[in-house]
Amino acid sequence: MNNMNNPALIPYLQMSISIFVLCFAACAICGLLLFYVKTDKVNDAMKHPYLQYKSFKQLPFTIRATILLDYYLHLVFPKGKFWVIGQANYLLQHVDPNQVPKGIKWLICCFWGACWLGLINMIVLWGLLSQV
Repeated sequence: MNNMNNPALIPYLQMSISIFVLCFAACAICGLLLFYVKTDKVNDAMKHPYLQYKSFKQLPFTIRATILLDYYLHLVFPKGKFWVIGQANYLLQHVDPNQVPKGIKWLICCFWGACWLGLINMIVLWGLLSQV
């Protein structure tokens, strides 16, 4: 069966591509703010233990992204004890997620939320494109 002209897939493709572009834009904007503009505010509020040894800007990019992922996991799953979530909560047990300012929470959650949603959406988009 030739699905090339299947009009039923068009709305799903449009929605999937729109979500993908939105996730990319949100991730890019929040990433620039997190990594370059509001770095000091975020790290002062969260106080990751890795930052006792070197400043955020001296660390490699992968370690900086890992620190921000720890912040995200601690803010979203504050009572989790399993695997990476448990490690993030152990490292950041001194931080009360309710005391973190909303502006910082939104930046971190928007950045990583857009990454995860974009990743899931990319898989859906590949599936849809394989049907076209």
